[in-house]
Amino acid sequence: MMNTSLLGGLITLAFTVVFLGIAAWAYWPKNKDKLQAHRLIPLNDEDTHNDQ
Repeated sequence: MMNTSLLGGLITLAFTVVFLGIAAWAYWPKNKDKLQAHRLIPLNDEDTHNDQ
């Protein structure tokens, strides 16, 4: 039977590895252009709703 502190440590390690993988993907040079294009989407002033 696995100790609960060992299980908690393994879960923390797994989440840390996943987080670092996502961060590495986001900052990878080949993804830079795509991410730069998407960074201003929330500031777009286009009206996409037809509620009139």
